[in-house]
Amino acid sequence: MDPTQDLFVVLEDNESRLHIRSISVNETHPLAARGTLEFEDGVVFRSAGLQVALNVIGLFVGSEGILSQGDIAFTDARLLIWNWKTGVLIYDSRYAGKTLGTHVSSFCFLDGGSYVLASEDQQGALCLYSFDPSSPSLSTPTLCAVLCLPSIEMSFTLTLHPSPISAGHPETSTFYSPPESHMMILSACYLVAPSLGPSTNYNLFVHKRTLLNYINRFHHQESAGKSGPLPNMNMDWKSWGEMNTRFMKVPSNKR
Repeated sequence: MDPTQDLFVVLEDNESRLHIRSISVNETHPLAARGTLEFEDGVVFRSAGLQVALNVIGLFVGSEGILSQGDIAFTDARLLIWNWKTGVLIYDSRYAGKTLGTHVSSFCFLDGGSYVLASEDQQGALCLYSFDPSSPSLSTPTLCAVLCLPSIEMSFTLTLHPSPISAGHPETSTFYSPPESHMMILSACYLVAPSLGPSTNYNLFVHKRTLLNYINRFHHQESAGKSGPLPNMNMDWKSWGEMNTRFMKVPSNKR
């Protein structure tokens, strides 16, 4: 939803279909070339997350376990991005040549042309991507940086908590913070065996501007005529996290 654009988006229950609506009149949005956006599904998903960022819509479907012949098989996570004004499907990870796999747990727009994925592979990482929001057809986002989390020898889950990205200043608001001034929050739950005690939860706070700076550095290299990823774009925790984040334990509720 983005009230500054009089916009809300609805994912139709049990259908592979999005509806682009106007908040004020609950009709097809007048700036949308197509009031309904459809996509190939192939499986029935139980949960999905929608986000709006300026001219684009992101739909993330997490990996799910499906019981098949007595065994549990996990589906690949999937991310789709549309330009809601033109109706163009910009990106679908299912057809990008390389799927997201089962280890990508959540997704968050940074602005109208970049996003972050939380990966639970190895010790965990934030993977930063950029894309062209005006692309006329399917395209592949650019991986700009991989920011690793602290190394740890236990199982864990990661969840990103997106903040609203408005296209303009809300009429009823006295103050306005641009998207790059927002904080991004990542919840990390470190799992232990029940016999060893309860799981431990942490919240990681990082300024979006910090993440966008890594993306800008990558594209600065491109504009300078260099090719290939920067050597320091795959960064360990000490190289980026200790000085740019706050990693705080969530107090357990004891009664």
